[in-house]
Amino acid sequence: MFLDDDDFDSDSEVEIEEQDLLKLKIQKECKNIIKATYKGKKIVNGFEVMERLGQGGFATVRKCKFCPTGKLYAMKKMAKNWLRKKREWSRKDGKMVMHTMLDKVMVGVGILKEMAHDNVVRLHSVINDPGDDTLYLILDYCHRKCVMDWNADSLSFRSKVFAKGPHGGIEFGAVASVLAQALQGVEYIHKQGIVHRDLKPDNLLVTSDWIVKIADFGVSKKLEEKDGGQCADTAGTYPFMSPQIASGEKYCPFKADIWALGITMFALVFSTVPYYHEIHAQLFEQIKSKSVEFPGKIDDKELEDFLTKILEKDAEKRPSPADLQKHHWLEVNVKKGFTKPSNEEKLK
Repeated sequence: MFLDDDDFDSDSEVEIEEQDLLKLKIQKECKNIIKATYKGKKIVNGFEVMERLGQGGFATVRKCKFCPTGKLYAMKKMAKNWLRKKREWSRKDGKMVMHTMLDKVMVGVGILKEMAHDNVVRLHSVINDPGDDTLYLILDYCHRKCVMDWNADSLSFRSKVFAKGPHGGIEFGAVASVLAQALQGVEYIHKQGIVHRDLKPDNLLVTSDWIVKIADFGVSKKLEEKDGGQCADTAGTYPFMSPQIASGEKYCPFKADIWALGITMFALVFSTVPYYHEIHAQLFEQIKSKSVEFPGKIDDKELEDFLTKILEKDAEKRPSPADLQKHHWLEVNVKKGFTKPSNEEKLK
């Protein structure tokens, strides 16, 4: 089910008065949806609904402006009844337990509420009216959108944000800047006992100030003591899954996040992924047994060393975010910086 433009139509024809509009405040938890119009514009709880930013199978994301302050945000809207109908079963303590997609979404919402870091997308408000079928999440607005987009036809990533680099991806200074910030965000998330489980270029967003923010915590998880820091289920995007996940064994999801960042870096440098197959069983076999091969020769030995370390198949030997942040290649290239558009107009 895709949400179309009409899903953002106001259910109310009431024109809100300016003095009432300006009195509204952003509430972290709001159980009352106020839909109205103001000068012909759609308003939800004081947020003017603007152009579409993205659309998925169960959510639509739009740019929005909080009218009392003029500040921009991203509004993610989902249909709760549809989410309730999407069910799956999993084994827990020897018993089969049913979960709905709405359950998963609310787990992600709970996790996002705990996040407060510059390199993690912040959740500003949850608008969840029990009497309404809609769930609205008000999030940071990242003007430049994602670091890279996946093109299914060419089986490659392309960036609309950063200049092209020597190996088909983006320039090294941009790779380093993105990765350094992503590592800081992942280090913070992991210290909270949370694993992301779907790190990839599409889920790294860039603000107007070139701050990289980790987004989409839809399959993230908070590890409990009884889990022993291990997971047994698969979650995320298949070409970014670690050899341990591909093997079907219990695995450390913290180390799996690092592997996914390694595949992300590979994509940033080469615009593709090292493992890809439409048949999942064959893809997993590649991930388990095939060595990582670089497209073409890499003249920069430090870059090769960094990629080799972050894409270490043995999870026990895979470096931590803190260790990777100290790598000489990363430090040098972060300092070099990257090409920014000249005479760029101020993004709004």
